This record gives sequence, structure tokens and C-alpha cells, in this order.
Amino acid sequence: MGYDAYSFAVVGLAITANKLYTKKKVKAFEHNHPESMSFCPNTGKPLWGSVFVFLDGTEPEFEDFQELTVTLKSSEESIADPTTICFVGHKKRAARDGPLCFWTMAEIEQIKIELKETLSRYNLWDESKFGVYPVLYESC
Repeated sequence: MGYDAYSFAVVGLAITANKLYTKKKVKAFEHNHPESMSFCPNTGKPLWGSVFVFLDGTEPEFEDFQELTVTLKSSEESIADPTTICFVGHKKRAARDGPLCFWTMAEIEQIKIELKETLSRYNLWDESKFGVYPVLYESC
């Protein structure tokens, strides 16, 4: 087991997790008990658990929200912490010993227009949070 790191950049918005995700109550296993019951009367196991879903109701899958990439600020972060910073936008990974990732100003403006249109539907657009964000993920 060794150290591994990779970096990338995101053109987009910095949004706290609690504005992007919400908890949804789900069955812990298949049963027909009402939501008012907390534990299985036969086994004592909790009847309910929770999952995180995006504000549009979709479950996080491959870090996509409305066809935009969602990236956590670091590999140490979790959406379970409502103060976690998420970057929503377009991501390019820098290759090791490879080409640098970059966007032209025209591409950045186009991304900004697209983000504003998409995120405004969910009252998430904030001009002051738009930018280019570098991210470093590390693992040991």
C-alpha cells in the first residue's frame, strides 16, 4: 500500500453539502411496518435508515447532478457533514507527467452560462461562488 495523489480543477460553484443534498428516510430492509415504528418487533433491528439524495430527488450516482460534476473539496470530506464544501461544475484532471488541463475564456463563459441556468432552478446560483477551484485528492 502506497501513497497516491491526483489533482484536478473544477470550473464551477462552491456550495455547502447541506444546500445540495438532503437526507431521505428509507427502509433498512423489506417490511410492512408503519413509519411510526422504529424497530422490528421480532428482531429488534432498526426498521429505517437514511440515504443522501440531491435536491432534485435523484440519488448521487457517479457524482452527477443535472449532468454537472459534483466533487468534494478533499478525499477526507463527507456529505454527511453539512458544512462540507462541494464543487459543482465541469472537472478536468491533470495527468501525471502529462498535459496540463485548461479551459479557454470562451469555454469558461459558456460553463458559467450553463451553470447559472441549471443551478438557478434550485436557487443555488451565487455569482460570488463561481470560480476555478484546484483540488488535490490523496490516499495512503
